[in-house]
Amino acid sequence: MTFYINQTLTVAEQNNLYGQALQVGDDVDYMGIPYYQNQMNLFLRNFCERFNHIEIGPEDDYTVDPPILSPDRGYDLNGDPMNAFFISRDKIDLTVEHQMREGTINATMYSGKDSSDDTKKYESYYLMTAKNVGIATATDKDSSKFATTTRENYNSGVDAADLVVKLQALQSKTKLFRGGGGNAFLQCIYSDVTVDTQECKIFQTNFTNIEKTIGNQRTSISGVDEDEEALDLMKFQNAYNLASKCISTFAEIYDRLILNTGV
Repeated sequence: MTFYINQTLTVAEQNNLYGQALQVGDDVDYMGIPYYQNQMNLFLRNFCERFNHIEIGPEDDYTVDPPILSPDRGYDLNGDPMNAFFISRDKIDLTVEHQMREGTINATMYSGKDSSDDTKKYESYYLMTAKNVGIATATDKDSSKFATTTRENYNSGVDAADLVVKLQALQSKTKLFRGGGGNAFLQCIYSDVTVDTQECKIFQTNFTNIEKTIGNQRTSISGVDEDEEALDLMKFQNAYNLASKCISTFAEIYDRLILNTGV
């Protein structure tokens, strides 16, 4: 996998990086927001790739003479070959649309210029994310450019819908994401969120209980108990009151002996 750095490095920085291993991000086991973003992108790429593959169909072979025209190529109502329906928009210039033709296997990463195709016509599905996915402008503005049948069945009339039947299979009959169809995506994500939420609650409760236990243990060893301290204060108060009464009694006794008896 090749990475391109937009900012030019100095000679010293290049020498420090030469021959060194590269690690992007930290390796953590926590399934946070990036995990769900990755799951969403994975489903989106698989779904859009299958959808476009049905719409476009096998490419025509113009390398031979006469060219071999694929009978399964998708054709719109105008009799023109169908291009990609789901596309990826350039992350730098959103007006540039990438026709999604390459598969996700052995595909190149986007780096300003695709290494396998300078025209940006046949781009990798790794370009596509939930943020930049879109519909081709031509198809979005004119529904007649959406293919519902193939070249072979084009003469069957405007109601020919053999491609629509194949697209409907993406809903549940075609495995797209974790062994399920398109309708299983939200179920899988919801299950992940539910399980992760329950685990978080359990871990939080356990750690809270452990924290309280450790705190009580530390208090019993090095700290004081508030109830015990209050009881001791009451004892000291009572002892002080008794001592004060004793002193008052002895003072009264001395007063009587000295003043009344003349000792």
